Amino acid sequence: MLPHFLNRSPNPASQAQLQGTKRFLLFPPRAWTTLGIYPFLHPSHAQATANVSEHIPSLALPDLASSVQPAELAWAEKAGLYVADLGPGDMLYLPPLWFHHVVAVSAAG
Repeated sequence: MLPHFLNRSPNPASQAQLQGTKRFLLFPPRAWTTLGIYPFLHPSHAQATANVSEHIPSLALPDLASSVQPAELAWAEKAGLYVADLGPGDMLYLPPLWFHHVVAVSAAG
């Protein structure tokens, strides 16, 4: 599985979903102690050092709730994970400084 890293932005953002389904993994700013952040002058500045695919391997499965393992759940709870699945016509507001990662759960169209 390819590594999945978390990004964060100092600005608010929004995402509108037109086709297919995407899963947004959202972590509050206080999660930096669990996720780790690259230093300011690092080329990956504003990204977390945690590789989400190592901690939550089932993140891309369509039915996340029934496939998540106890170890995955413990790490996610410690980090304060929120999960939002967006389908056609849904919109998501991303607050500033929140860590986020997006996974396509189903193909468009």
